[in-house]
Amino acid sequence: MSEEKQRKKRIRVEKLDEWIEILKSTERVDHDSEYFKRNAIPYLEQYVDSLKEAGRKTVVLEDKK
Repeated sequence: MSEEKQRKKRIRVEKLDEWIEILKSTERVDHDSEYFKRNAIPYLEQYVDSLKEAGRKTVVLEDKK
């Protein structure tokens, strides 16, 4: 099957929201991991907001071959 005809895998933007909530609820491991978690959450929230503003409900996952 040619690449053009292969169905691309997608993820719903609302699933990304769920992942953010899961990340927020994870327990503290150490200072470094907590630092990165606290910095990652706002970036992920902004990413999701930008997708929603663009009217996107899904995004295509890149094929990692």
